[in-house]
Amino acid sequence: MKRLFAAWGVGAFFLMHADAQTNLLTNPDFQSGEGTPADWTFESGAPETFEVRRVTNYFGRSAAMEIRSLGADTSGYLVQMVPVKSSTWHRFSVMVRQRGGRGLLWINALDARRQPVAFDVREYLISFLGHPLVPRFVSKERMRGSDREEWREAVVNFFTKSSDSNAADIACVKVNIGSYFSVSHMWFSDARLIQLDKPPSE
Repeated sequence: MKRLFAAWGVGAFFLMHADAQTNLLTNPDFQSGEGTPADWTFESGAPETFEVRRVTNYFGRSAAMEIRSLGADTSGYLVQMVPVKSSTWHRFSVMVRQRGGRGLLWINALDARRQPVAFDVREYLISFLGHPLVPRFVSKERMRGSDREEWREAVVNFFTKSSDSNAADIACVKVNIGSYFSVSHMWFSDARLIQLDKPPSE
């Protein structure tokens, strides 16, 4: 955690000098570090049920993080703290490849005193590849998610303001990408967090 907040201090200086299209993440393509990549941590209530490793030259990606969950009782995420401007639009995106199970892009937030604020943005990643009931008993059309093991971009847009009107301003977001309560196997590559200069609908 100390390393995360040290990186936050460096990132705050970087944020003041960033334009709207600057990637606010550090080591977003997982090129640096072995095991858990540099500037990221892996968090889980039961880390022993996960296999996490960095792979290179994987299906067209120079580097990717592989997360394999051996049980469905807990979640596990690659995490990075990122300083952001309050009350602004942001977009987080990452390339993901799944071989079954559920993944999650999850954004929560802290104030300038490093205290959590009411803020929760999620994008679920669902794969039914290898599902024993599909397609014999359940048609693909009735399933959510994808049955293809291929790279696809997952995207979530969010506005950095707490749902609690009395909360302090958001100073930092916590980016989480990983497995969500499932036996799963997935890869992540080329993460990107940018500040938008206008709402995404415009």
